[in-house]
Amino acid sequence: MRKILFLSLFSIVGFSCTEKKEVQIAIQNDSSFDRSNEIVEVAMSSVTEKLQLNDTATFIIIDAQGQQVPYQITYDGKIIFPANVKANMESEYVIKPGTPEQFPTMTTGKQYPERVDDIAWENDKIAFRTYGPALQATGERAFGYDIWVKSVSDLVVEDRYAGELNPETKAKIAELKKTDSKAADELYKSVSYHVDHGNGLDCYKVGPTLGGGTAALMVNDSIIYPYCYKSFEILDNGPLRFTVKLEYNPLTVKGDSNIVETRIISLDAGTQLNKTTVSYSNLKENTPIVAGIVLHEPADVCRYVASADKGYIGYADPTDNVNNNNGIIYVGAVFPQALNDAKPVFYSEKEKTNERQRDCLRCTPIFHDAIKCGLNGSRYTVHEHPLLAGEWVRNTNVEHDIDAKTKVYIARLCESHSGEWTSTKRSKTVLPKPENDEQFFVHMCDYLASRSNLDMSYSDEVISTLGGVDIPKEELPDIDTYILTFGKHNGEKLTDVVHTDPSYISWAKENITREPLRTLLTKI
Repeated sequence: MRKILFLSLFSIVGFSCTEKKEVQIAIQNDSSFDRSNEIVEVAMSSVTEKLQLNDTATFIIIDAQGQQVPYQITYDGKIIFPANVKANMESEYVIKPGTPEQFPTMTTGKQYPERVDDIAWENDKIAFRTYGPALQATGERAFGYDIWVKSVSDLVVEDRYAGELNPETKAKIAELKKTDSKAADELYKSVSYHVDHGNGLDCYKVGPTLGGGTAALMVNDSIIYPYCYKSFEILDNGPLRFTVKLEYNPLTVKGDSNIVETRIISLDAGTQLNKTTVSYSNLKENTPIVAGIVLHEPADVCRYVASADKGYIGYADPTDNVNNNNGIIYVGAVFPQALNDAKPVFYSEKEKTNERQRDCLRCTPIFHDAIKCGLNGSRYTVHEHPLLAGEWVRNTNVEHDIDAKTKVYIARLCESHSGEWTSTKRSKTVLPKPENDEQFFVHMCDYLASRSNLDMSYSDEVISTLGGVDIPKEELPDIDTYILTFGKHNGEKLTDVVHTDPSYISWAKENITREPLRTLLTKI
């Protein structure tokens, strides 16, 4: 963060032309620490004018040691190059006609239509992505920038997508899930960009938030979240700067539905922070704007700092899964001037409610046992029935069909609902275990519903919600005529066993959970 906060102290203080047809640039560092490989920029027009270069002429940039340095001409007419200046010192660079050397690309980006229209970009330090129209079409709420951490200077995003999205690997994983969930999980982890394969990973959770630094309008203390971009144009694509222009679908602000956001994002080599310029067209009055980072921890343990006067916010983020030992991501946003306010704002209970997620969790109890007896109608529960239910959800189409991503979400909830009971001697199939909170929640609901020793009492509110209907209560059989249907006293009257084997009755009171026998035992 310090690199950006003090950028104004790192400035070009000299710009001159010599008789040798070269431009000398003096760069001064007024800060108390060294500046290494930081991007500086000069106007292209000034250089070409002073050197009298035509449109086809080439030039080079030389440092104080006489070595060429890489440079890039940007879409807005700037020459950018990396500079090194010691603390409180000055360095000179020379621009002159010549043939530039080939340098490796350090910053690049592109759209990935195969991954719901993601636009991802990276440099030698960090990677980011934002979401596109294909994701919005699924109904998933994702507004902010995603962050991909890196531990190498190589460009890795292309390979990460290629591994995660390989159709042959995905098909093999799907097939393995039917017989060997552990092997399927291992294969998935071997290609997933959520796992560190030696170059970093995606361990940042965006969700329905501003993510890592997205801006948004605010009306009456409510954030008007921008959805995914509508169109894009890549303006710069390396080797030192990536710049993309994004235009969004119209927003509704105070009843005006014609507010269009345009966003220009750029990332330079050697830094871990984007630069974002946001503008709004057709906005008729001054409207507050917010920008921020998502806090993933509870309010009482959040490790954040914020300063309105100095124009920054920062956060020690616990990553998307603290149990994976992914470490901590230090996330921050820096603003060009003082802010009106800088503070944490937490979701209200209403905002925390994800309607799509809620509806999926409601659907799953209906679907999860739909094929409990198998496709051939077995008299008994079929071990593979969670997988059969998942497959049915995936493949079923109706007139008002839900999107494919939601189907997959429900299917996975169905497939993992057996929890830890993943295997049986009667089948070679190993069922998947719950992998997230939602899947574990469905499993626990299923488990609790199967416990006959748990009494369910309905509140007046529930009864009212059901239309005031009377919920029938199960009538107990006559204890004097009840016959046991299992165990060593199978076929005997319960009341007879009380006299012939009282120790069995004592044992049964402690261990029998099935109804109606459990309740009858309490009456003895």
